[in-house]
Amino acid sequence: MAEVLRFERSPRSVLWLVEQLPPTSATSAALRGNPELRWWGLAEHALIAAVDAIQANTIASVQVHSKKRLKPPKAIPRPQPTKRQAAGRKARRGRVVTVRQLQGLPPQD
Repeated sequence: MAEVLRFERSPRSVLWLVEQLPPTSATSAALRGNPELRWWGLAEHALIAAVDAIQANTIASVQVHSKKRLKPPKAIPRPQPTKRQAAGRKARRGRVVTVRQLQGLPPQD
């Protein structure tokens, strides 16, 4: 940040660096508006999905060999997006920009 204040680094490059942070970083979680998301990366979501699938498969296997009806297992709780996040996700629209457009050059064929 000191580099920005001394004009050694442009705000655009700092924004790019911040966008490259992993989703489990404190800055990324704060930008998404939910500090609970800090500990939930792609690996954690995949692991919890696998655990839920194993539980469902176990209940189905036991149910086949049982005469009484078994209750389905409870899903492991996951962090929920805030109302602000849900609204922002619907309203946010992006566009694809090429490096040539950023440099102000005409598009190539």
